[in-house]
Amino acid sequence: MDVTELFDKIAPHIPEKVFPDFIKLICFYEEQEDKQKTLSLDFKSVPPPNLRFHVTGRPFLDFFLKSGNMTTQNLKDALQQIGKNFDSFDNILEFGCGCGRLTIWLQDYLKLKNYYGTDIDTEAILWCKNNLGFGTFDTNSANPPLNYPSDKFDLIYSYSVFTHLDEEHQFSWLNELKRITKSGGIVMLTIRGEEDHEKQYWTDEDKEQLQKHGFLFRHSNLWSGFFPSWYQTAFHTKEYVMNNFSKYFDILKYIPKGSKRIGQDIVILKKQ
Repeated sequence: MDVTELFDKIAPHIPEKVFPDFIKLICFYEEQEDKQKTLSLDFKSVPPPNLRFHVTGRPFLDFFLKSGNMTTQNLKDALQQIGKNFDSFDNILEFGCGCGRLTIWLQDYLKLKNYYGTDIDTEAILWCKNNLGFGTFDTNSANPPLNYPSDKFDLIYSYSVFTHLDEEHQFSWLNELKRITKSGGIVMLTIRGEEDHEKQYWTDEDKEQLQKHGFLFRHSNLWSGFFPSWYQTAFHTKEYVMNNFSKYFDILKYIPKGSKRIGQDIVILKKQ
């Protein structure tokens, strides 16, 4: 069992009131490990453990890099299913870019485009501004609007943001993404679907709620103390997505990732 698997087994059982201290301790350990690992990396720099925890729920460098690489490949494969790739677009927004987990893997594409990244995490955005050397990065508030004009982007992608929003914020942000997307533009989002690996931890009440409503919002000590109550862990059924996201966009593709440990279902939308 590697350190990431051990962390995943232990973390859910740490009492919420001491969880922040537990994370600080793990991050301190990882900072020492980083000094050895980063010497062999191709990237000029990588974000510190606390920022990696903010975007992955784990502070480990190997997982941060592996998950970012696999996720970007999943997004590339998804675009190919609609006959597109990242070169197909000129004005690109990453909604919820965090500390660049995906950006560092897509930089060969993005640095040649009008690339923008936005996130609620001020510290993560500062890291991107200071270390990536391309793109325009902004901090957004908990609620719309974003600091962009209407009809600006022909591609917006967002990984593991709608997996954390409650319903009120989810619908507000779908409406805002519609506003800033060009006619004919593509929006690519991810959700945690019915086959997500965390389902093994659900109660019977959780399962009943998802089956009845199609949407399940759960609080977790992995996020409590770090993020607000409206940003925790959200699960969707495909039927819920098809019925509700279609109120804002045409749904081109729903691509399940199922039980892949770091995979999420991908929803590809198009603005009319």
